Amino acid sequence: MGEYYNYIVKCKPGITGLWQVSGRSQNTFKERLKLDLEYYNNRGLWYDIKIIFKTVLSVFKKEGAM
Repeated sequence: MGEYYNYIVKCKPGITGLWQVSGRSQNTFKERLKLDLEYYNNRGLWYDIKIIFKTVLSVFKKEGAM
């Protein structure tokens, strides 16, 4: 995790996340870490609502892990 470690361990895991709605298995591990850092830097109620909305859309579109 290198340079991202200190930020990632400060955020509690949740039921969904930016990584899950941003390509998921199509992203490299480094891209996932960058998405986690983006979430850390922009976290807040409205950002969480946006991610939850994207999660619901992904489920209904049947997008995600393959």
